[in-house]
Amino acid sequence: MKEKTLFWLVFSALLLVVAAVFAPALASPFGGSPFVESASRGAFRKICHQDPERSFILFGEHLAVCARCTGIYTGALLGWAALIFIKDERKNRPVPNWFLIAGFLPLALDGAANLVGIFQTPSWIRCLTGLAMGATSSLSIWPAARDAWTYLMYDMERENTEGTKEAG
Repeated sequence: MKEKTLFWLVFSALLLVVAAVFAPALASPFGGSPFVESASRGAFRKICHQDPERSFILFGEHLAVCARCTGIYTGALLGWAALIFIKDERKNRPVPNWFLIAGFLPLALDGAANLVGIFQTPSWIRCLTGLAMGATSSLSIWPAARDAWTYLMYDMERENTEGTKEAG
């Protein structure tokens, strides 16, 4: 399998995660669905506080996660999608550390300041810091994910070749 397969597998998974985040709100105009809402919120319950005061409202329904997590998941999807537009020689190089720091620092500073009570930021700022972190994370993961995928496919192909030789 080629790198494109890996790209589309991860893109599809990220798309499902973002869809799950927006599911309670997207079901609302169609009469809502207690099952969709319950499943969506339950899927994220262990990784997000889901505080309604810190969540976006769409179509009169709170999203399944807080604004910061909405930004992280959406940013990861957008960052991964941006790989389509980045030339191969650039996207296959490891991302410099400053790039990761630039994506994580705003979220870390904002989260810490909110936690200790220095200030409270509005949801849109929380979402923006999450977008930055999600996008830089997904762009940073690509080279390692590609290398792991290549190694896995090579190893599977080698095992299949050896198995064919032993059988013949």
